Amino acid sequence: MDTPTSNQTFVLTDHPAGSAELFGKRFPAGQEIPAWMEGFWTRLGGGAGPAPLEMPALLDGLGHGPAGVIHVRRAGVSQYRVVRDHLASGAPLDRPVICLADEGDGFAGQAGRSWRAVQGNLHLTLALPCDLAAGPESVALTALHAVAAHRAVAALRPGPELPQPGIKWVNDIHMGGGKVGGVLTAVRSQEGRLTSVVLGIGLNVGTAPAVPASRFTPGAMCLATAWPGGCPPTGTVLLALLEEIESLVRTLRAEGPDPVLAAYREASLVIGRRVGIWPVDTPDEGAQHDRHSER
Repeated sequence: MDTPTSNQTFVLTDHPAGSAELFGKRFPAGQEIPAWMEGFWTRLGGGAGPAPLEMPALLDGLGHGPAGVIHVRRAGVSQYRVVRDHLASGAPLDRPVICLADEGDGFAGQAGRSWRAVQGNLHLTLALPCDLAAGPESVALTALHAVAAHRAVAALRPGPELPQPGIKWVNDIHMGGGKVGGVLTAVRSQEGRLTSVVLGIGLNVGTAPAVPASRFTPGAMCLATAWPGGCPPTGTVLLALLEEIESLVRTLRAEGPDPVLAAYREASLVIGRRVGIWPVDTPDEGAQHDRHSER
């Protein structure tokens, strides 16, 4: 089988049982690695004998055909950086590619700050082909997956009395006094058009990583701690997140950036509050909260 059928997503995995558990179903095995996925699999450290699986289509509503999924048990490198650099080298991207790791080393957040990828959490890199004007749409793309994560987590909240998420600046998801997730974005453009975007999303579902708090970032929080007894499985969070991303991308195409940016402003924890601003290379221990304050 070289390509998936019109209503199927093709999954490459080194952990078939884990993939089946993640998506909540068993899949019939395929036979061959599709050629369009082989470069991604190789660069992400995939082994020589992945188990191809088929499942119902993901992200098929974006018009490029169903996404391909690469799921590895342990990633030795940052999947976000690998995918970003692979596309920057000129690799083609004809349809969405979803990359997942159960755990891994070499992961990092904004400005290279440490981010531990531990089992039980969601570590997602999504590469999307696109054709958008390289203007305000590119700004909306940097906020789109933060909005999607906010909406997915808010929709999954098991009770109205439990904490709700909010977005700090553009790339952190906070809830219950701690950071539950973060996002990264890389876009490629050609002749004034955006041709692809790489979205990196980390969400702490079952475990709060042992990442120390800093002046810029509070301690880590996870959904299981914020919602004791009501935390959904990681696969449920993943599918809800992908549905929100697909919906927001369709909105961006049809209506432009304004609805996405309005949703970001509504979820923001920063707008209307007094904040401190520092250069991006300021060490955590060097920040003084009473300097460069603005509304």
